[in-house]
Amino acid sequence: MTGRREHLRAELLAGVRDAARDHLANDGPGGLSLRAIARDVGISPAGLYRYFDGRDALLTMLITDGYHDLADHLFLAQGLAGEVSESVRDHHVPHAVPVDADVRDRLAATWRTYRSWSVAHPNEFHLLFGEPVRGYAAPPDGDTVRANARMSQALIRPAVEADLAGRLDVPSVDEAPEGAAELAAAIAEDSGVDTSGGFAALMVAWWSTLHGAVALECNGQFLWMGPDSARDLFESTMHTAFAGILT
Repeated sequence: MTGRREHLRAELLAGVRDAARDHLANDGPGGLSLRAIARDVGISPAGLYRYFDGRDALLTMLITDGYHDLADHLFLAQGLAGEVSESVRDHHVPHAVPVDADVRDRLAATWRTYRSWSVAHPNEFHLLFGEPVRGYAAPPDGDTVRANARMSQALIRPAVEADLAGRLDVPSVDEAPEGAAELAAAIAEDSGVDTSGGFAALMVAWWSTLHGAVALECNGQFLWMGPDSARDLFESTMHTAFAGILT
């Protein structure tokens, strides 16, 4: 009976996730309603409250899922199937490279996958990185924080490898902005590798370039170009970001 209950619970939560994503796509995060989702999955609102104590708990689940899904794609793009659960190891990631590929190719695969995931999941992208949902606060040191840290680890992993291999022209610490030392400490804690303030500053600059280009595309600013032109512009932006820094 315990196994059957767990199976039914898993089926219910899968249905809740699907219904919540549909409402997210149609109504935005502000339009999420436990009552409407309960109706969609065929249970009473009281039944759904057994699993979620309100809209914020539902948002926390969606945000956590989004960060983990993006992290899984980034790890798979780098050939690191061992970093993801068995249920997603066979997922197709178009830009994936082997784990022993040159670090430049691994970094490029990571950037391309960040873009392709975001373009394919615009609602999740805006939930993770867009304007904060009014009235929502993520639990301190909770699931969303840990999921975000995992995504960040996946995003910078090839850059950490490039730095360790002496492949990066990292700015000197004197040139790093205020706060870079704190960020370097956080990166070291997450990655287990000591990094400099200059490396941290470079990661901020690179992520600003990567995320800025992707956000513009996801916000429809490149629609006039067509998908191929937007992709080509992204490739040019990525190569410009690496030029003179990554050997």
